[in-house]
Amino acid sequence: MRFSPSCLTRPGQAFTLTLTLGGLGLIFSLVVGFGPHPDSGQLLLAAQPPLATLRPVQGPEGLYGYQRADDPPGSGGSWSIPPRFQAANPFGPQGLAWVRLESKFGAIDQTGQLVIPATIERVRAWSPNGLVGARLTGGLWGFINPEGRWVVEPKLKYVYPFAGPIPLARAQEADSGLFGFLDETGRWAIAPVYPEAQDFTPAGLAAVKAPKGHWGIIDAQGQWPLKPAFLSLKPEGELFLAQSQPKVWGLIDAQGQWRLKIEADILESFGDNNLAAAHHQGGWGFVDRQGRWVIKPQYLLAFPFSGGLAPVAPQNQPRFGFIDERGQWVIEPRFKFARSFGANGLAVAIPVKALEPEKPDQSPQEDNDRFGFIDLKGNWAIEPIFKWADPFEADGLAGVETLEGQWGFINAKGEMVIQGEFQRVFRFYPLGLAPALDQNKNVTFINYRGQARVPIGYDRRLDLLAGSTEPNG
Repeated sequence: MRFSPSCLTRPGQAFTLTLTLGGLGLIFSLVVGFGPHPDSGQLLLAAQPPLATLRPVQGPEGLYGYQRADDPPGSGGSWSIPPRFQAANPFGPQGLAWVRLESKFGAIDQTGQLVIPATIERVRAWSPNGLVGARLTGGLWGFINPEGRWVVEPKLKYVYPFAGPIPLARAQEADSGLFGFLDETGRWAIAPVYPEAQDFTPAGLAAVKAPKGHWGIIDAQGQWPLKPAFLSLKPEGELFLAQSQPKVWGLIDAQGQWRLKIEADILESFGDNNLAAAHHQGGWGFVDRQGRWVIKPQYLLAFPFSGGLAPVAPQNQPRFGFIDERGQWVIEPRFKFARSFGANGLAVAIPVKALEPEKPDQSPQEDNDRFGFIDLKGNWAIEPIFKWADPFEADGLAGVETLEGQWGFINAKGEMVIQGEFQRVFRFYPLGLAPALDQNKNVTFINYRGQARVPIGYDRRLDLLAGSTEPNG
């Protein structure tokens, strides 16, 4: 039995987790990070407060327009703005909505007039100060205001929104690739000297990586309240999840005082139950915010708690089961694999086939493995008939792959409600669109009808998951 490699990654990196349990081999290619990838078309879908007057609606010919928000969906209400857009988003706090005409984005007002011409290749959501990150065809980013004027010329590798109480935006310089922070006039308030950086917290602090490789904390003036001394650092509520040495993890405050300090190889973020998975001396367990091992490190693998239960695999038994917050078995380890419970109380699981022989030399991911969903009692709510299954999301849908190799979405009854010729589908975003890969591995967004309406081009995270390593545009 073996578990590799370490799950510790930097923001935006990908890793592959290979787990072998006796005859079981499973490969997971995961991409982790903080926020959307710079090249992602998902950036358009970032949440922003909508105005309730009009809402985007798809017309009979597949184009989008706007109807009154108080018209019941499907009522065939009259068009306030006739459908003529390839994509449409809700109106935001600036009274504007981003729409797509052919291959470019522009912004319209509530009369349907283009206030910002459709010349933009990618956009982010509006910042509270009325600025929005935008990218032209050349691939460089800047900020424009609601009148369409470039406040920050498009000459940066990437920009993040102005967010929180500190009027500074994280940005990446094109030539050096280093990060700094811009003010609202486009000047560098904090010079781009950091190989990595995170956004400012509500307390006005940002974790950044110094040129020599260690992480520290800066304030809005670029001063170091906490000098670089950490191997890893990221916000965790009002504190920071920190790694000071290869096997020393914990929570620190802005002055670098340890609020929690444990010996561990990895410490994950704390969940709603104030327990965090941690790896120590070859096993996974769970610690509380006082640094106590509530559940001692004893498992080959452990996933986060959800619904009061966590899926774990014992070291001496190549099977997954579920424990409660006391470490007691609620569902005995009888599954070949299992994930945390989804929003609807169902969890992805793979059954153990009857009289299955152990085959230590068998290649990972057997072709005849079947994925299904179990309930909180461990009973099959959806029979294991899928080649692959993702967890259920808050919208009540889960992406699955059929035995024929086609992807779609099922509901909690196991009924295929969205189906198409996709090589992969991913979860729906708040505006009701989900990324998908078509048969040519082109990335598109589909709506809840399964219609591909928003082609977006290259997205590194999806490309990595699809198995490609070279960008295509």
